[in-house]
Amino acid sequence: MNRDWLDRLRRRLVARGIDAGYVQRLAGELEDHYQSSYARHRRSLPPAEAARRALGDLGDADSIANEVLARPTLRPLARRQPVLAFIVGPCILVALAIGLFSLIEYGILLGATQVLHVPRTDPTLRRVFLGAYQLFGCGTTPTLAIAFCALANRHRCDLRWPLYACCTLSLAGLVKTWLVLCPASGSVFFMNRFGIDEVRLIAPIAVFGAFAWTRRHIVRLTSARAG
Repeated sequence: MNRDWLDRLRRRLVARGIDAGYVQRLAGELEDHYQSSYARHRRSLPPAEAARRALGDLGDADSIANEVLARPTLRPLARRQPVLAFIVGPCILVALAIGLFSLIEYGILLGATQVLHVPRTDPTLRRVFLGAYQLFGCGTTPTLAIAFCALANRHRCDLRWPLYACCTLSLAGLVKTWLVLCPASGSVFFMNRFGIDEVRLIAPIAVFGAFAWTRRHIVRLTSARAG
């Protein structure tokens, strides 16, 4: 089979956001269809003509690509609903992370005080919980930023969408600081004591900066090699 024909179709579909797994399955089905057509034409035609007829039976690569692209359900959510994926999604995930962490912390605190009979004022217990809050506060938003950048890279989304996601995470980190971490620490000066408020705000943007630089650098290298 003409590999250029198949590779051109594959590249176009992947570049437009069609799931790579589906594209691979489609390519396999087209190749099977080509082999069947070739075997049928080969009974009465020479190899070159049989190959041309079999390729003609498949149709034009652009027509097949347009037919696939006309089916929106084949496109991932990140391409069909980018606002939902990259703006609403970060807010929901931060809220879920806060809720899950609070439940875990409450369960541990309940077990320590009720089962192990450790007083709430125990210095070691306070240090453990304070360290957990600090780790959670600094680690959640950059971790989610990495996940959204990876999502954008996987589905070849425009750079503005992971940027929106990282900005949303920065704002969510600020809200999380003042509504959750500061009250939980017993002082509105929680971040003043640890001096890491800037980390929570800057970390998602720094993740995006590294992602954007890497992506553009790879594109330049690819273009240079192709040229």
